[in-house]
Amino acid sequence: MRNRAAVQVRVFRVLRLLRHRFSNDLLTGFRLTGGDEFQGVLRKPDKVMDVFKLVRRFLGVDFYCGVGIGGIATPIRERSVEMDGSAFHRSKEAMSRAKRERTELVIVTQDKGIERDMNTVIQLILHTSHKWTAKQREVIAFLEDHPNATQTEAARHFRVSKQAISNTLSRAGWDQVRKGYALLEIWLERLGVRQSRGVDFAESIRRR
Repeated sequence: MRNRAAVQVRVFRVLRLLRHRFSNDLLTGFRLTGGDEFQGVLRKPDKVMDVFKLVRRFLGVDFYCGVGIGGIATPIRERSVEMDGSAFHRSKEAMSRAKRERTELVIVTQDKGIERDMNTVIQLILHTSHKWTAKQREVIAFLEDHPNATQTEAARHFRVSKQAISNTLSRAGWDQVRKGYALLEIWLERLGVRQSRGVDFAESIRRR
């Protein structure tokens, strides 16, 4: 990138936003790990898609995101690079796959069936959202920032008719994308429950 200095300013802004918005969900804060790469650790995987959407919205450049869901085999440290475990090995694998497949997001977990289904839904969401116009992104961002807002309230905010908002969302395929995100959140919550019960550790012993 030619504008690396400007991009780094946005990176630091995104890191501040992540630390502020997900302060209660972070095991370790998001920090630069070298160059233009950053990493963080969530306590549970249920916020993964919210983190991804925030980065995608505010970073302003193309990026790769690898998510590894698993355990931590070392003591908890302030910096994620000082820890190790299956979560980190899987996130490294996910990042490699994202770059190889030239896609923004890949999730790797111990359950290969759920992993396959999640990544399929993610690709459908990305394929749809890449086609959004600037206006569609603006309306959808408003609704995501105000989850209880109605289309009438969105219309009032943008000073257009409710029908115009409805048409914008329909053309964007927002209802389908929203349902895709909801399905991903269900899967991620289930994986978090399994993780808390030590399923990943048991799977690791069984494979050995």
